[in-house]
Amino acid sequence: MSGLEDYLKAGLVGCPWCEEFYQKRTNCVICEAPLMSSEEYRDFISSHEWISLPLANDADALLASGYLRSSGVLARLSKTPPISMYPIGNFRVLWVAREQEEYARSLMRELFERFTNCASCGHVLFIDEQGCSYCEAEKDTEL
Repeated sequence: MSGLEDYLKAGLVGCPWCEEFYQKRTNCVICEAPLMSSEEYRDFISSHEWISLPLANDADALLASGYLRSSGVLARLSKTPPISMYPIGNFRVLWVAREQEEYARSLMRELFERFTNCASCGHVLFIDEQGCSYCEAEKDTEL
């Protein structure tokens, strides 16, 4: 199979938010959104003009898309293969509906002013957190 159309023709259902495809599921494993039939998926994607928003790194993609969607923005992710092998497939592009671009950019600035990434492991931290709980837990298990 060489592309999105091939996945949809194979009778798979898909999540337009995460680009995940399944055979026997009703909800996406990553975002838990209801899955769409191939026709619904195609209609949804083609019903909007999508523009990409820049991301600092892959870790930002899930946080950003979830934040935008919970704020009412139509935001979806594109992945690099292999599809449906989360977390192996890295998110590369964050897409938003063009009519919501300005609002999405404003929300992204707000989001990244409030959060940062741990310099050691990359986990997302509130800007005022003193340490990373994940790194601390790793140190405790090493002792």
